[in-house]
Amino acid sequence: MTLPPEALVPLLADARRRGQPFPDVWPVAVADATASANGEAAAWTGALEATRGAWERSYVRQPATRADRAVSLLCEDAELVPIAETRDGRCEQCDAKIPPDRHRNARYCSRECKRAANYGRERAAA
Repeated sequence: MTLPPEALVPLLADARRRGQPFPDVWPVAVADATASANGEAAAWTGALEATRGAWERSYVRQPATRADRAVSLLCEDAELVPIAETRDGRCEQCDAKIPPDRHRNARYCSRECKRAANYGRERAAA
């Protein structure tokens, strides 16, 4: 049996690739992920809702917070990988791979993507 958090990851990843906003995707994805949890669906829904902020930060490709990383250290399962402090090498704007010649902390694949992201944030704030 796939646990709801494991089922939720591909649902959110597919929605992000389609460009759907997180608030629209979240309720449907949680319902789908917990559908096979039988009598534990309510408990899983509560647990996922309690960690919604971390899921959303990941969805919009924001870095993990210190609290997110601390919680990831609680993983004792050898198959689980703790959240890394570094980025995954994907551009936050276009999701392309960040070229190796960019700074190791680069969040964007190019100056154009960085400008586009900044412009988007400015427009959203206005």
